[in-house]
Amino acid sequence: MSDMDLFKVSKRQRLISLKMGVAGFVLTALAPVGTVSTAYAADEAADLEEVVIIGSRVKGRTELESNVPVDVIGGEKLRVTGYTDTNSMIERLVPSVNFRKTTGTDTLDHQRPITMRGLPPGMSLVLLNKQRHHPSAMMSIWGQAGGTNGVNLDTIPGFAIKRVEVLRDGAAAQYGADAIGGVVNFELQDASEGGQIQVNYGMYHTSVTGIEDLASVHANNETGQLEFTGTGEEMKINDGGTVTVDANYGLGVGDGGFFNISAAYKNQNHSNRGGFDARQMFDKIEDPVTGEMIFDPREETVERFRMRYGQSELESGSVLYNSEVPISENLRFFSIGKYYKQDSLSWGYTRRPNDSRNVSEIYPEGYTPRINVEITDWFANNGLKGEIDGWESDLSFYYGKSHITTWIKNTLNRSYGVHSKTDLFNGVQKQRDWYLSFNSAKLLEGAFFGRDLNVAFGGTYRDERFEIEPGEKQSWHTDFDRNADGSPAYLRDGDGNLVLDGDGNPQVTYSYPGGSQVLPGFSPENAVVGKRNSFGAYVDLDTDLTEDWNIGVAARYEDYSDFGSTFNGKFATRYTIQEGLNLRGAISTGFMAPSLVQNYTQSTNTEISDGTLFDISLFSTTSDIAQALGARSLKPTKSTNISVGLAAAPIDGLTVSLDFYNIEIRDMIRRSRFLNGPDVDQILADAGLTSQASYFQYQANVYDQRVRGFDLVLTYAWETENWGDFNFSAVYNYNDLKIKNIKDVPEILRGKFDGSGDPLELFSSDPARVTAVENANPPHKLNASISWQRNGLSARFAGTRYGAELQPQQIQENEQRYSAAIIYDLDVTYTFENGMYLSVGAMNLFDQYPKKDNPECPANGCSTWDRIESFRYSTGFGFEGRFIYSKLGFRF
Repeated sequence: MSDMDLFKVSKRQRLISLKMGVAGFVLTALAPVGTVSTAYAADEAADLEEVVIIGSRVKGRTELESNVPVDVIGGEKLRVTGYTDTNSMIERLVPSVNFRKTTGTDTLDHQRPITMRGLPPGMSLVLLNKQRHHPSAMMSIWGQAGGTNGVNLDTIPGFAIKRVEVLRDGAAAQYGADAIGGVVNFELQDASEGGQIQVNYGMYHTSVTGIEDLASVHANNETGQLEFTGTGEEMKINDGGTVTVDANYGLGVGDGGFFNISAAYKNQNHSNRGGFDARQMFDKIEDPVTGEMIFDPREETVERFRMRYGQSELESGSVLYNSEVPISENLRFFSIGKYYKQDSLSWGYTRRPNDSRNVSEIYPEGYTPRINVEITDWFANNGLKGEIDGWESDLSFYYGKSHITTWIKNTLNRSYGVHSKTDLFNGVQKQRDWYLSFNSAKLLEGAFFGRDLNVAFGGTYRDERFEIEPGEKQSWHTDFDRNADGSPAYLRDGDGNLVLDGDGNPQVTYSYPGGSQVLPGFSPENAVVGKRNSFGAYVDLDTDLTEDWNIGVAARYEDYSDFGSTFNGKFATRYTIQEGLNLRGAISTGFMAPSLVQNYTQSTNTEISDGTLFDISLFSTTSDIAQALGARSLKPTKSTNISVGLAAAPIDGLTVSLDFYNIEIRDMIRRSRFLNGPDVDQILADAGLTSQASYFQYQANVYDQRVRGFDLVLTYAWETENWGDFNFSAVYNYNDLKIKNIKDVPEILRGKFDGSGDPLELFSSDPARVTAVENANPPHKLNASISWQRNGLSARFAGTRYGAELQPQQIQENEQRYSAAIIYDLDVTYTFENGMYLSVGAMNLFDQYPKKDNPECPANGCSTWDRIESFRYSTGFGFEGRFIYSKLGFRF
């Protein structure tokens, strides 16, 4: 059975396809031919005159009048980028947002979170219609993700987005935990008529920089070398074909109500940017004529492009609705709901035929394990909103779930030998959240020394639950060695006597690693149910002290059942120097509560160093092993945010803003370094504990850090009489992250050393390692674009410059440094009078690839692994080259 057959046979996927196909047919059938809805006007109109929803609870405030920096991006601006995932859409337009396309990172290949200002995903709050969205059950463990879980933005259909507001300032006092880096608020489509349907197809059409295609392999027994002959040309690849279908439809309900529904379907093929594997695949054999040891003839025919580094195979479908129904003159019922399903397949490290982790009777030519992840993510949010004695209020109940189910295919459990299964169920991670919230606001005229005072207050009760369900036994179990007759092989001493354990029973021997290869499953010991609840209440006040001077203050108290209470405040102000020129600033405190995923996740993953595979086990802070090694209950991460800037509109059509920020963060949570060696084994033995893990990790508060920088945003709209309308924008972010005050080593680890003879530490104090983490995101990022529209023709040309960066890894030798690069995107669209439109475009138009800063070690040389994994740890713009696409759509 082929790779694609493995992927396509899923009944779940066929069901998704059927449902989405029916949805698309229904929307098309309902479309009134020949009409164009005003809901799909030009994108500048979609920005709603730049009135902002977040950052302040004062109605009608614009971007220019906001006390804190807020980016407002219309839905059409997002979609015209050509990207099919919400993460990439936002990353290309907001410089302070980064989105790294990693590969070969286990389950993270299937869900990649965004980061703001170089901070982990869990430090950015995501809202839908100003309501908190539940986080994913999947922990992001690689790079700057650092072991947190954020919201999976790709579960939100692109056509459901009316606009996005990105608040680039700390806002925990206003919106609650996790808003240290900022807030992303998605305002959903609310049109009561018309709609849109679109089909998009695209693929990578690229020449892979630095990777030479392979022409032939010769096993030279005279020299004892495998000789590889290249074609002399870089690999030219067309892969990653992706089909997306998006639709939106709105209709009126009752007198002034609406029901708006959006749907999305995606079918994505894999891409591969890995080089050929030049290692010896088979053990040498005896020449029947000479008796000499020679290469196995299969060395010349075996598959050499064994590992795939690129996007996963994926099929997904989502539906989201937004509705409001009038109940009375001043009261409305609202309901929002989403359902998302994803089935995806990625590749892990290959196991060669002669690998100790292979069973040749099962895989004579070796195997490459595949990680199959099914993601289910849904929520429902229902409530009432309206005006009560002048107080605009809302009461809502939110219930959301995230389920991550994992299978490992084309694998085996080495300890079971020929009796191993090849497809294994690894277990399920579940996150369930429900919230009950109330908000109310009113402008009290003359209430503050004769000045109007805007008063807002509210509260939220949250109940969270995280759960891990174990996989099937072979996915996690290690079987003992057996004799030829199947009986246990017992451990014996030098005299041949049985070695007994503490209970007097003979000890069995273990020679091979257990669990599913590439990613062992969750064991019954990993199974956990974590719960907590919290209550929060806030007050938000805003007033004009003078005609030119505005101030706003907010305070929030939150109490958590697992770590206690916290109080946070914010002061923000704006001074109008003259009409169209405002000076603004804010100071606030914030916090991120340790998530249940951080507290309770336990897992094992496979890493590689110098071509050698080894397993790393992450233990929860509540486990006996982690506590024996010094783990303590996680403390909340706290921050102090300061920002100051100006916003101006000096002439018609031109807006400029410049904002500086400084964020001091205490008690950052990250995974510890690898803890291994005789000293670690002795600590566990003294505690009466045993484990088959070789390397141990747990989450801890490891250091403080400072983030500072500035954002510069310029936009200009120019309407001409004969040449059409132009829109120019340039946005730049400088972000500098510094680690401060590395926490002391736990007492139990002091004076102890790891297996390499280095001191045991939770976070390396090595200056080179510290610098690597500090430079994990590009400190400079610039995006500039020009869009033009005349009659039915429009075009957009954009360039994004990513500064030089370093990609840190758990294995320091795996780190890569990359030089700065500029990526260009182009989109051209023609809209016909009947509402149909056709677009063609390219992302990464000039086929740019990451450039390493060590020119004497090109992608195709230096070492076997440098060639195979050339782009595994890539820069912010990815590693797959030019992507071309076309879109056909219809607005009605």
